[in-house]
Amino acid sequence: LHRLLSHKSFKTYPIIEKILSIVSIITTVGSPMAWVAIHRQHHRSCEKTNDPHSPYNLGNFKAWFGFWNKVLLDLKLIKDLRSDHYHKFLHRHYITIIMIYLLLLLLINPLYIIFIYAIPACLCLHSTSTIIVLAHKHGYKTYDLKHDQSRNSWIANIITLGEGWHNNHHAKPYAWSNWERWWEWDFPALIIRVIRIHK
Repeated sequence: LHRLLSHKSFKTYPIIEKILSIVSIITTVGSPMAWVAIHRQHHRSCEKTNDPHSPYNLGNFKAWFGFWNKVLLDLKLIKDLRSDHYHKFLHRHYITIIMIYLLLLLLINPLYIIFIYAIPACLCLHSTSTIIVLAHKHGYKTYDLKHDQSRNSWIANIITLGEGWHNNHHAKPYAWSNWERWWEWDFPALIIRVIRIHK
């Protein structure tokens, strides 16, 4: 959802993109199209009124628990995904896909709903919220960005397994790696190095 779909920071094989989009749905953080719209608007309007998830607009409690403010999203920001038949299908059938997944888990073993769906989905939601709050309030700034409080937070980096170098990311949103200093380990960048198509 983030580096591949929102920022197009790398290219991968179409089948990998499709599989990753389906996996993102079962984390229950929103359809890829909706998540990308919100994230692109966050970058465009960082810490301003139209930022859908700035902790400065939401307050810490709402941000920690994923209660984002209702803002009018600019659909022009996702023109690319709105013209993609696969992502339109995923958006239209978001709830249906989750329900089919839950039914399959139920048929295999009802406990799987807890351990293979609910717990991972909850962890995904709260790790996303960690970036929203911690990486805009805790840590250091490598780049002094105007009207942007993004920070490099080692705590957020541990919780999200590599997405905590948020100031680096806001300074260079199209970079596929946020690893700038030797200690700024970026686990997603190691995966991207394997799945990206080298030009």
